[in-house]
Amino acid sequence: MILLDLEKRGLTPIMEAGDLELIRENTMNFVSFSYYMTMTESVDPNAERTPGNTALGVKNPYLPTSDWGWQIDPIGLRISLIELYDRYRKPLFVVENGLGMKDTVEADGSIHDSYRVDYFRALFKEMRQAVSYFFDFPLYSEKGLSPVLRQPLFAARHAISATLSTLSLRLQSSCGLRPNVPA
Repeated sequence: MILLDLEKRGLTPIMEAGDLELIRENTMNFVSFSYYMTMTESVDPNAERTPGNTALGVKNPYLPTSDWGWQIDPIGLRISLIELYDRYRKPLFVVENGLGMKDTVEADGSIHDSYRVDYFRALFKEMRQAVSYFFDFPLYSEKGLSPVLRQPLFAARHAISATLSTLSLRLQSSCGLRPNVPA
C-alpha cells in the first residue's frame, strides 16, 4: 500500500545494480516498527474512509476510533507481532505507538486521560498474549503523547517524557510483561 502511494506521488524508490546483493549481505538482526492502527480496504470506491498516518483506509465498523479518526485496534498489534515474527524470526522492537486524543488541560495543568491508560493496558495485554505464543519481546517504547509534547503549553517536556516512561514500565509490569530496563 505504501509503495502504491509512493508511485502515485512519483516517489518510487530506484533500485540500482548491486542493491539487492547489498541488502542480502547486510540483513538486520532485528525488526523495528511503529504501530498505531490497522487498516482495511474495499473495492467499493464509496466506502467510508478513515485517516491514517500515511494512507487512508476503509473505516472498520467494528472498531472504535480516536479523536483523530484513527481506528483503535489492540488485537491488531498482537496479530502484527505474530505475523512479523513468523515471517522474519528476528527480535521485534515496537519503537513508537500511541493514542491521539483531544486532551483537556485542567486549570492545575493536569490531564485526566484514563482513556489513554486503558488504551495502553489493552495494548500490553495483547503483547503479553503474543509473547506467550512463542517468542521473547525485547523492547517496547511508546511515544503516546508526542503530539501533545510539541505544544508550547508543555515546556517541561522532559519531565512529561520521564513520567510517560514510568507509566509505560508500570503498565508493562502490571500486565505481566518484562520491562526492558537498561542495566
